[in-house]
Amino acid sequence: FEFAHEDMKNDREFVLAVVKQAGVALAFAHKDMKNDREVVLAAVQQDGTALALAHEDLRKTREVVFEAVRQNARALAFAEPSLHSDPDLQASRVSSNFVAGPGVCAPVVEVEVAVVAWGIEATLAPLSGEMAKVVLSERATIGELARAVA
Repeated sequence: FEFAHEDMKNDREFVLAVVKQAGVALAFAHKDMKNDREVVLAAVQQDGTALALAHEDLRKTREVVFEAVRQNARALAFAEPSLHSDPDLQASRVSSNFVAGPGVCAPVVEVEVAVVAWGIEATLAPLSGEMAKVVLSERATIGELARAVA
């Protein structure tokens, strides 16, 4: 990609395909691609340190930084400094967040929910076919449900 023609470095579909395989290839992309949210998300999901190569506007974006930190905890160092102390972007919080963002693979399950006296009872049927029943408090979050599935 480094030696590709300049037209290819600005071809969105081509750049997307490349950064999905090697996120740090973003370094050789046209500057417009480094400010393309979808391209940068694909790059940081493959290699979180690609955040260092993104346009500064995207290094300020919580969603992009979150995905970069999810892939590599060290990526937070490349984010806008004002985000360095954001509690939701700390590696420990990000790694325990089981809700997938855009473009992230997540388990696919069929969920049947019933509200019962002791909370919420969810019956989960993942594609594997193994049924599971989970009981959560009535104040449970989607993240807690996702954690129960993982």
